[in-house]
Amino acid sequence: MGQSEKNSRLGKFEKRRKNTKSISILLILGGILIIVLLGIFLFGGGGNEEAEKPATNSTSEDNSEQSKDDSANNGASESTKDETDESTTDDSKSDDGTSSNDSSSDKSDDKNGNDEQNSTDEDSKTNDQNKESVESSDPNVKEAYTADWEPIATKQEGPHTTQFDTESQDWKEMKEAIRLATGIEGEMITWMIENGGGQKVIGTVSPHNQPDKTYQVNLSWIENQGWKPTVVKIIKDNPYD
Repeated sequence: MGQSEKNSRLGKFEKRRKNTKSISILLILGGILIIVLLGIFLFGGGGNEEAEKPATNSTSEDNSEQSKDDSANNGASESTKDETDESTTDDSKSDDGTSSNDSSSDKSDDKNGNDEQNSTDEDSKTNDQNKESVESSDPNVKEAYTADWEPIATKQEGPHTTQFDTESQDWKEMKEAIRLATGIEGEMITWMIENGGGQKVIGTVSPHNQPDKTYQVNLSWIENQGWKPTVVKIIKDNPYD
């Protein structure tokens, strides 16, 4: 082997060694770079997340406080609305005329009405207990009876003259006396109230819910006291129907 060939091989070997060394260095540097990058990614990124968390929590807490404030404001608004609605309701009631005074008045009227109704019921019971049958020669009479009725207290003063005007006080008191004798409650059909001679009248009536049941009631005027029922007749055929 010649010297030139030997030198050539040594040159190639040296060149290959240098290339291998360069590659090794590059690989080492690349590995170091990868390690650094991984460290930055793992530790540096984690630090950023930790750093960002307080800011996120702060924002969440701020939002929570804002929500509480909004909730408090809404509650106050609703409370104000309720007070306004109550005030409006009270005003509406006042405008409709259904104030507490009116309600008390209505209750008082109802109580008075109930008291009067109870009084009428008691009178009816008393009348039923004191009824006495009487005979009648009229073939149209199914039943006739009398009782210990008292005169209806009159509001009229001075000499009495029988009035057949349906708007007169005398007419109202005659109907009241008829109710007392018959015990009719609620609406009453007044077929006729006619002169019975002197200070006497005869009233023909029916309960509104029993128009086929007809009563004829004889009334007599008692001076300074009022109309007093004397006889009640239940008739078969109503001559005024």
